[in-house]
Amino acid sequence: MSDRPVPRFVSLHMAQMSSHLQQCRLARGSWYRLGCVAEAAHGFLAQRFVTTIALAVVLVVASGW
Repeated sequence: MSDRPVPRFVSLHMAQMSSHLQQCRLARGSWYRLGCVAEAAHGFLAQRFVTTIALAVVLVVASGW
């Protein structure tokens, strides 16, 4: 490594990146995990929405007989 000083814009960029990464770490709390679970459940149920409604209708009709 050389003994030349680091340009100001590089050190400013590194400080901003460090701050951004710290905010990302803080944002990954319990609400983040809950959001991931909700997104996964939505993805699972959205693909099967029509089937779920059809099954519910069949069960309601069958229980009336």
